[in-house]
Amino acid sequence: MQAEIYCSQCKCGYCTTHDLLQHHTLSKKHRRTALKNVEDFEISLCQIHQGCLITKYCPNCQELVCDKCILESHTTHELLTFEEAVQFFESQFLDEKKLKIDWFLEKKEDAQKCFKNLKKELKNNFKNNSRIIKNKFQKLEQVIELKKYEFGNQLKENEEIKLQDLKIQLQKEEEQIAKLQHANDLLEKMQIAKEKEDDFAYILLWEKLQTMNINKITKVLKEKIPISMKTETELSIRDQIECIRKLELTVPISGKNTIVSYPSKVSFGEPIQINLELKDKHNMQINTFSEPKFVIKLKKQNKKQQLDSKIQDLKNGKYMITLNLQKIGVYYLQIKVNDILLKTKMGQNSFQFEIEKQYNLANCQFFSPQLVHPRSKWTIQVQINDNFKKPLDTIDPIQVEMKIATPSKKIERYNLSKVKGYLGLYSIEIKYEMLGEYTITVLVDDQPMIGVPYITVVGHNVDQFIPITQHCQNNSQRYKRPRIYKQDSDIILVDNNKTAINTWKNDKNSHQLVGLAKLSLGNTYHFKFKINKRSSKNLILGVAKYCNNYHELPKNWWGFNVGKATLVSGLKISKYGGKAKRGSIVEIKLSLLSKQEKTLEFSTNGIWHGIAFDQLPNQCMLLISLYGKGDSISLISNVNI
Repeated sequence: MQAEIYCSQCKCGYCTTHDLLQHHTLSKKHRRTALKNVEDFEISLCQIHQGCLITKYCPNCQELVCDKCILESHTTHELLTFEEAVQFFESQFLDEKKLKIDWFLEKKEDAQKCFKNLKKELKNNFKNNSRIIKNKFQKLEQVIELKKYEFGNQLKENEEIKLQDLKIQLQKEEEQIAKLQHANDLLEKMQIAKEKEDDFAYILLWEKLQTMNINKITKVLKEKIPISMKTETELSIRDQIECIRKLELTVPISGKNTIVSYPSKVSFGEPIQINLELKDKHNMQINTFSEPKFVIKLKKQNKKQQLDSKIQDLKNGKYMITLNLQKIGVYYLQIKVNDILLKTKMGQNSFQFEIEKQYNLANCQFFSPQLVHPRSKWTIQVQINDNFKKPLDTIDPIQVEMKIATPSKKIERYNLSKVKGYLGLYSIEIKYEMLGEYTITVLVDDQPMIGVPYITVVGHNVDQFIPITQHCQNNSQRYKRPRIYKQDSDIILVDNNKTAINTWKNDKNSHQLVGLAKLSLGNTYHFKFKINKRSSKNLILGVAKYCNNYHELPKNWWGFNVGKATLVSGLKISKYGGKAKRGSIVEIKLSLLSKQEKTLEFSTNGIWHGIAFDQLPNQCMLLISLYGKGDSISLISNVNI
């Protein structure tokens, strides 16, 4: 038989049977090795003493020794067994590795410290450089502002000096013109004295005329007249005065006598035409020799506006200014001609006009609920739009009137207010107790709006629901809208208002139904619903705190999400019950026995899941939220226990 076990003490291989026979009680502790666990078996023998087994390890000599080697040369050495030698080498190996790891960690820590210091240094350098650059930039700005200020002051001083010189020159010319005018009056008086043959008066007037030195005045003014004139000897005093008047009409324009005609109100999109007729201080029409200089400034609410203007010369001192403005509102216009500010008839320095929009009733919108509760306030909203279907921004509010009529009685009790922060949006609140269907007429400036629907005031039946779906009609930042009601809700009610179907797909926004019945203390309510279709992961059934206003989603509500098997109350979500699929029956049991005993529990397909909520209000109403397109639910039965 083949050897299966080798005994190092016996130096022989044995099969299993002979091993049991040979190694009895006294020799059963021999070192034996199973050969089946060893692929390449080699007996460790001493190289010095052939045939002797190695039994110990000498750490001093770092070699394996047999029993004879121990007696010959290792009697004083500390010897180790194989197990002790293995532990010795393992500890030595681990110590070396630990030293290497400690060295590596130390180097890593030094590198991290170096990196942090370098990062901190770079950050400080960046801050310092940024601060230096910012300071230099601020100094540069200060230098630029200083230069601007100095240049502006210098320019202003030069302008003031030139203006003062011109004023002095103009004053001298006015004095000279006044002297010539006085000379003209003396000539007329001399002519009258000559006709009356009053020689004494004629001589006195002639002496006064000689003292005025008219020839010198005429010579100074003649150099400034830009036309060919007669010689000084041939120029009579009357001709001199006429030439001086021509000189006067080329420069001095009267801001008060100049006629300015403009429209006080202009429709949006139409150009504004302003007609000017330049006149002097004598209220005489001016026919200038050169093109006058126009300066036009436009302001709206004390803010300067960009101006798109065009000036047209109509001859004989008449001009037309055309303005194109793209925003509605009240504007203030200032016009300067040759640095002379034109004024209104009342002496004001600016001309006021208004650009208004024209509304279009065909583009106006009307938002209202379809069903309302008799004790609730009906919130109706009217959106006034222009020809471009954009909200109308007007200075004065448009008068909105509303009449509610039934076949028997008219109602005119309502509160009208403009919604703050929104263009052309009006809110109307009504409260009426009688049930029935009402027709609504909204008049804008005595003109009826188009496409106004009906409003139905319903009762307190448990079977009746009302959709409160909300949508934002326009998400534009320029023409923002509030969250207002769609005229046609995305939830439709069929089967005598017992089945609700969602027609709008938006998994992020829910579409709610609320029950019109008030669920109050002292009663227990049991409702049974059937899930006709569920395309979304979310479908919530529950109750909400009762309120009269059905136009908004209630703030306090408690529900069971049958799509995810969770309880939902505000932002709180917790696991509860099981999921409900298409065709599943979901039951709601609401117990409002007293102020201390108020519980709400749900069941799915006949399996009740225990109390879900116990902190409920004294008055509740049903609440259903549908998310997916085509989601449908039906009320099978309701019991008031």
